[in-house]
Amino acid sequence: MARAAGAPVVGIERSPQQIAEARRQAKDAGEESLLLLRQGDVQEGVARSEEGTYDLAHARFVLEHVPDPLVVVRSMMRAVRPGGRVVLQDDDHDILRLWPEPLGVRALWAAYMRAFDRVGNDPYVGRRLVELLHAAGARPTRSNFLFFGACAGEKAFAQLVDNMASLVLGAREAIVGDGLGRRLLVCRLLGRGHKALKEPSMATSNGKIVAALQAFLHNVYEKAAKKPGALRQGSFKTTSGVDLEPLYVPRDFDYDEKLGFPGQYPFTRGIQPTMYRGRFWTMRQYAGFGTAEETNARFQYLLKSGQTGLSTAFDLPTQMGHDSDSPRARGEVGRVGVAIDSVEDMERLFAGIELGKVSTSMTINATAATLLALYQAVGEAHGTPARELSGTVQNDVLKEYIARGTYIYPPGASMRIITDVFAYCAEAMPKWNPISISGYHIREAGSTAAQEIAFTLADGIAYVDAAVRRGLDVDAFAGRLSFFFNVHNNFLEEVAKFRAARRLWARTMRERFHAKDPRSCTLRFHAQTAGSTLTAQQPDNNVVRVALQAFAAVMGGCQSLHTNGRDEALALPTETSARLALRTQQIVANESGAADIVDPLGGSYALESLTDALEERAISYLTRIDEMGGMVEAIARGYPQREIDEAAYQYQREIEEKKRVIVGVNQFASEGE
Repeated sequence: MARAAGAPVVGIERSPQQIAEARRQAKDAGEESLLLLRQGDVQEGVARSEEGTYDLAHARFVLEHVPDPLVVVRSMMRAVRPGGRVVLQDDDHDILRLWPEPLGVRALWAAYMRAFDRVGNDPYVGRRLVELLHAAGARPTRSNFLFFGACAGEKAFAQLVDNMASLVLGAREAIVGDGLGRRLLVCRLLGRGHKALKEPSMATSNGKIVAALQAFLHNVYEKAAKKPGALRQGSFKTTSGVDLEPLYVPRDFDYDEKLGFPGQYPFTRGIQPTMYRGRFWTMRQYAGFGTAEETNARFQYLLKSGQTGLSTAFDLPTQMGHDSDSPRARGEVGRVGVAIDSVEDMERLFAGIELGKVSTSMTINATAATLLALYQAVGEAHGTPARELSGTVQNDVLKEYIARGTYIYPPGASMRIITDVFAYCAEAMPKWNPISISGYHIREAGSTAAQEIAFTLADGIAYVDAAVRRGLDVDAFAGRLSFFFNVHNNFLEEVAKFRAARRLWARTMRERFHAKDPRSCTLRFHAQTAGSTLTAQQPDNNVVRVALQAFAAVMGGCQSLHTNGRDEALALPTETSARLALRTQQIVANESGAADIVDPLGGSYALESLTDALEERAISYLTRIDEMGGMVEAIARGYPQREIDEAAYQYQREIEEKKRVIVGVNQFASEGE
């Protein structure tokens, strides 16, 4: 600046070391006589006697480091004479991009920016410069956007990575001390320092492929895409808002850190070494309606058709703790599930079924402990001891507050009952899953895939926290926790969702709860095809939707699966529809070849990129929930409910505006529908 202006420059700096370095550089450049450096605080500005005497005041990368940038801008305004200039130059850290992206850089950078927030500074101040000038009384005349970047393999790229590493490591104390690193699961990366950010292979090993991709996109793809009508739509995104690149190429990453092998931490590729080569997933069709006798008949029909597990739907009075003759139950008995009022009803429900040879899932929450006791009584009456009974109670009340509404007790009492079931099953029913932490209903309420991961795992974290606080050893119960996810229509996103959820849960259990048993780190999940995607119009189309969703669940490594009936948007599925839904699973298992290779889509460039993107979005939600004090407090504030409502609204708008095609509904509809 001094050289360009040919005039003296006064610099204000707090750090004596920085002042000494600046003087050294000025001396080396022969500009020492033009530079006057003072130790001081830029927020205090110049002395009153110097106000209005400067031609120009310049702040470069200063405002991001002060708690109130407007104070600095106002002091700069006082320093310049009438007609003088104020120049602001600063960062917007949210637009940082590196390609190829070094391992862990996004999570580390997010932690760094949150460390900014904790000390009251603004890492996004670069986008507010014009606003600050207006607020200080200036009349901005020009605003420029400067992009700093470099390509892999260049010296400047290495310098950028070095600078990032030093910034993040400089914030290490704030990140770790405030718990941000733990919540973001990046402490392990901070510990690796520059190595995590600057592995030589990150910048060089795929440099040729990256360069070729950039050339292809610029010289071939973009030219073709710019032709009128060349693209179907202006942008391509998943339902979670992840921007989809037109083409994906190999990326450098730490294989053990990101993927590993099936049956090994972090379980991205599946929780068993052999997966479906050992045995197929459990085909567990959801059934329950009318009386216990009617539902038993459907159970028997499905078992004879080749089903390998039971899944029980209960009516609303049973879910809410009311007998069928209660005035509050009027009009609801047996409508959305089977009515169970007594142990005799439970006897009739499972008559003729050997409970020691089949596992049973029960979708029951507020009254889960009661229904589990009834099931145990029936099993023992027929000669199967409690220790040999296998199955699951949903027992997930937090998602009821978020998405479904069948709760009875306030959160505190509900959490105590849930952990009571944990403790009881750990001691008396070791083959029983004491909870099915459910994202299914969260997705049905309208969430995105990323929200489904985040809010489901946040519920799980709350349950594990509660159990540990009660004094339970995490390894005594965590291996029996199970999860329940939705399978929506976007095939690759759904497969990536399951992989991201497994990896994130494994890291959470190991790093947050210090689980030692590998089984405690496994996310075992049941999947169900998405009821919200079924259409009453052209119901035969639902057969195709269900098949696509079932295939995604299998490619994502589910442990059990329910496939919806084609007519469920209209009524309870007929026997024919229920059989066709089961046959869909059997065809996928026996005819598609999908079960013959463990994690057959693993390594797909697009899939691994989507897995990372969904994990990052989920981490962002989890961090926000942690900052609120956990999921119970977040629910009390209405945070997940609002996020789901907004996502559902956007999704519906896209359908109504025909930005999202639903075949047979907003396009390709038949006359009269």
